[in-house]
Amino acid sequence: MLGPVGNLIVFVTDMERAKRFYEGVLGFKSMVATPDWVQFEASAGQPKLCLHGCDEPRTRLPSDDGPRVQISFEVAGVRETKRALEAMGVRFISGIETARPGRVFAKFQDPDGNELAIAGPL
Repeated sequence: MLGPVGNLIVFVTDMERAKRFYEGVLGFKSMVATPDWVQFEASAGQPKLCLHGCDEPRTRLPSDDGPRVQISFEVAGVRETKRALEAMGVRFISGIETARPGRVFAKFQDPDGNELAIAGPL
């Protein structure tokens, strides 16, 4: 019924700030960039990560108990990647946590508070 995921869209309030973060800190390369839309390069068969400008990207309701979507990036080593990102000013909102034996993750946020994670072996 449904095909593969085409785009992962992250809603952001300040496109230039978000673009600097995703390109300069996380290392993505944009292939399309307009004032309200940035689409990053993706490997063949993989969904495209995109930024979409908006006024208020997250629900801020009193009943909101956490993020509704989290984007997790696969890395070769979570500990090493976490240290490298911290050296670039990324503040993690979790320590390194175990998902299952041999697989860990650590969570952080982009400048708009969208939850991101790195995952893989320690």
